[in-house]
Amino acid sequence: MSTHLTPKELRSMPREDLHREIKGKSLSVAKMRLDVAIGSQKDTAEYRREKREFARLLTIAREQELNSKPKKTTVSALARRSSKSEGGLAPTKS
Repeated sequence: MSTHLTPKELRSMPREDLHREIKGKSLSVAKMRLDVAIGSQKDTAEYRREKREFARLLTIAREQELNSKPKKTTVSALARRSSKSEGGLAPTKS
């Protein structure tokens, strides 16, 4: 498991490596959470940094997931678009 990679480095990682990082960071955060709760971990700032790094990993994984899926346009979405362009809004009073 690496320490403090930049978002640019994380985005360039292969998906499998990113998921490995997520799994490792998840375990690390869980262990730190317990250590902070029982008082054996005094540096709560380190725990917060780990949580932020974990959130960053999850965010980048989600970005990659959304970017890899082709966007689907459904018939109902097309119908909504056409009704809006036809003046689907109620007239305003002057």
